[in-house]
Amino acid sequence: SGFAGALQKSGAAARTGIQHTQYGEGRGTDAVQLIITLRSDEGNGTMRKQKKKPYEFVNEDVVLLITGCICPNQNQRFLVLKDAEERLKQYLDSIRFYIESSPFTKIVFCDNSACSCDSVQELMDVAQKRNKTFEWLSFQGNREKITEQGKGYGEGEIIHYALQNSALLRHAKSFAKVTGRLKIDNIHKVVTGAQAGRNYFNRDIYRGHGVDTRFYLCDKDYYCQHLIDLYTQTCELPGKEFALEDAFFRTLKKIKKYRAMNAYPAFKGISGGNGRDYSKMSSMAIRTYSFFCRINLFDLFCFFKLGVQKFWLKLTGKC
Repeated sequence: SGFAGALQKSGAAARTGIQHTQYGEGRGTDAVQLIITLRSDEGNGTMRKQKKKPYEFVNEDVVLLITGCICPNQNQRFLVLKDAEERLKQYLDSIRFYIESSPFTKIVFCDNSACSCDSVQELMDVAQKRNKTFEWLSFQGNREKITEQGKGYGEGEIIHYALQNSALLRHAKSFAKVTGRLKIDNIHKVVTGAQAGRNYFNRDIYRGHGVDTRFYLCDKDYYCQHLIDLYTQTCELPGKEFALEDAFFRTLKKIKKYRAMNAYPAFKGISGGNGRDYSKMSSMAIRTYSFFCRINLFDLFCFFKLGVQKFWLKLTGKC
């Protein structure tokens, strides 16, 4: 069936693959976990040695974690796309992209709305053909907290849950996290030279004072020690706004054990919060940002860019 396959509460069995279903206590509410793991056959004589492509990044110690919320709260603030079927379609399209076109060989998708779909089988078939391992997790997050504290709370809760329950992440040294409905066209360039055990974060180019949490690569132990609980500090109440990007920025600027990525991610997709079309960023801007990323001066570039913008607004009387 197509990407708009049947949508139901998790617990439905996939037709193939290794499946584990557990019922127990989640973080703040009852959780239902659905894990579908696909492993390629080994020792069958069909594995072929492939030539490395340009910007090839193959590291068994790094797992790609794709975060998602298929069925969001309908009263969630700052959320422009709430239709579950459309969100599911975009998630599956994105997951398929990373299985087919990214250098990651181990990929985890984690949803915090306890939903799954029949189309997971299609993803399994795609992963199997490419000798990759794919894991699907779904649990019910704390809807009340997410509504009160915002989407950043939900994302942090997803990562927390995935680190505790994913079979792939359990044995990983590092993980890369990407927001579920976004694709990164130049993903190979972005992770070129990245090493397990090191941390890679970019400054938020739109706000300057935050960390871009759409994509980053982080040592798992470092994340668990410094970042894993920061989502509990988020708030979306008027006058008290404190986003996950702010929490990351405040912590990372004190520790400073990270560097920029090799290239600026060329995101494709629509922001779930404000509807911004990331595809409209010009290739010139991406090349410029990538240059500063590559020489590890992207944070400084963003600092001066924000300063110039503020000066211009003040000069023109628009602030």
